[in-house]
Amino acid sequence: MIILTLILAIAGILFVIFKNGSHGTLYEVSVNGKEVCRESIYKKHRIPLECGAVIVCDGEGVYFDSSDCPDLVCVNTGRLTREGEWAACLPNEVFLKVVSK
Repeated sequence: MIILTLILAIAGILFVIFKNGSHGTLYEVSVNGKEVCRESIYKKHRIPLECGAVIVCDGEGVYFDSSDCPDLVCVNTGRLTREGEWAACLPNEVFLKVVSK
């Protein structure tokens, strides 16, 4: 019983460590081909851009919160959470991508 409790406790600790971003998942924001931000996807952050787009990282993922572009495809893309996922606001030339360290 003690061994089982110990194994479950270790598994729980490892889950919390990896869920909180120790594996290095980042997101990067580029405007006009120039990187303007690179942060951990697990750090809450709000990025208002001069072009009118607003990017939000809520600690679980990153997404376009709003944009002044006419079609709002970027906003409707939703939350990005896994490495390799991306979204773009073509009228404002903003590119959002989830990458690893």
